[in-house]
Amino acid sequence: MRRVVMSFLIVLSLLVAPAASGAMGEGTGAVYGTVVDAVTERPVEGVCVWVYGPGMTETEHSGFTNWGGVYEISGMAPGQYTLEFDDCEREAYDTMQDVVQVTAGNAVKADEYLALADGVGSIVGFAHDAESHEGVQWMCVDLFMAADDILVNGTLTGEDGGYQLYGPAGDYRVRFKSCEGNNYNTQWYDGAEGWEGSTVVTIVANDFVDGVDADLIGEAIPDTSVIWGYVVDGATAEGVAGYCVSVYHGDDKIKTALTGPEGGYEIQVDAVEMTVKAWACEGAEDLGTVWYLDALELGDADYFVPEGGEHQLDTIVVGDVRFSDTIDSIFHKDIVWLAEEGVTSGCNADQTLFCPGEHVTRAQMAAFLHRALGELLEASGEADFSDDDLSIFEKDIEWLASVGVTAGCGNGEFCPNDYVTRAQMAAFLHRALADLLVASGDASFSDDNQSIFEKDIEWLASTGVTAGCDDGLFCPNDYVTRAHMAAFLHRALGDA
Repeated sequence: MRRVVMSFLIVLSLLVAPAASGAMGEGTGAVYGTVVDAVTERPVEGVCVWVYGPGMTETEHSGFTNWGGVYEISGMAPGQYTLEFDDCEREAYDTMQDVVQVTAGNAVKADEYLALADGVGSIVGFAHDAESHEGVQWMCVDLFMAADDILVNGTLTGEDGGYQLYGPAGDYRVRFKSCEGNNYNTQWYDGAEGWEGSTVVTIVANDFVDGVDADLIGEAIPDTSVIWGYVVDGATAEGVAGYCVSVYHGDDKIKTALTGPEGGYEIQVDAVEMTVKAWACEGAEDLGTVWYLDALELGDADYFVPEGGEHQLDTIVVGDVRFSDTIDSIFHKDIVWLAEEGVTSGCNADQTLFCPGEHVTRAQMAAFLHRALGELLEASGEADFSDDDLSIFEKDIEWLASVGVTAGCGNGEFCPNDYVTRAQMAAFLHRALADLLVASGDASFSDDNQSIFEKDIEWLASTGVTAGCDDGLFCPNDYVTRAHMAAFLHRALGDA
């Protein structure tokens, strides 16, 4: 299930083991360790680990802790480094630093204890099976405001059933809920069935409250439903914080929730016919009122009856929509970024469509790269092809060749109308960005061994621009879509 995180960013990764010397690469070393809370000594997930070389202000390597608080960074040249442990976007812990000496062929262990940031406290507890009394892993533990049922923060229980939640000093209520296939009934602390009857827990700044536990019982058929989703600004693709989401049964407003920093909301409702309205309540920037789904009036709204349990709603889009055909795309943010950077104005004359699923031609790719990198790369010579004279992208093609990114497709031709494959895209980006992006680790795929672009593909993955198309695969011969292209460029060039 996709998590709805209202205040702090929860980051999960696969468990990593200490680096083996054979995996480091010849002449390199590694650093690894575990990051824990300085008081509770529970592992802290989602901590960014930044690595700086001597006298450097830009990171050479980076990583982050998984659910067990473990991190590993390999492929490091021998030398002295400063490790900075930063709580990323949660800001629940103070940033800490450590200095390590890396030697070739060795993995240096550097554990870290983090202290809570000023004004922040935590809640610590366990989720147990009521019959066996064993800890239950992968239960969702959510933190709500005590005065209103607004979701503030969430996490997952660890192997021992333990958890730790963070928040500013104040009064809260805690919910335990199955979210990873666990067959347990939802309950609130201390044993309450709902928010209203739950026990209030007070978080104290720079301290922790323990014993906020749950004895879980087998799941029953719910008599209520939970609807959840996101409100997004169509112009920026960012979640809209502080917007009101109201549930209506006929003309009657049933309940209202406030969106969190990521635009997420969650509302518990009875299973009746309803619709939803997103609107600018007090204090929020008015981006317009939208009824579910994309309607401007109640009479045009879509009604639905949520199924028992959870019901995810489609994203509600407010404000001006940059491209009407990208709202449901997982690459929506990348496409909006591409437009804001001036790399694209869409695929139609009105500039209202992006055509995210269309394949990219070599000529179009030349134009995208020229607009994106024109101020970063210098031409070192002139280039001319015999088959691009009638192309509207002729100048882009010749620029791409002049900076050494392409030599054409053979016989003095560029093949401007051929589609670009994922392997070719890797080669384009490698040649264009080799001096701008730093590889932070090794990467390999099982389906690129026969590709002439294997080294380009592995370089692209090592920089974090791609993780492939599937488990261990890159799909080198698949064509690049316009949406994929936006994602590649956004990850490569960032928001700077």
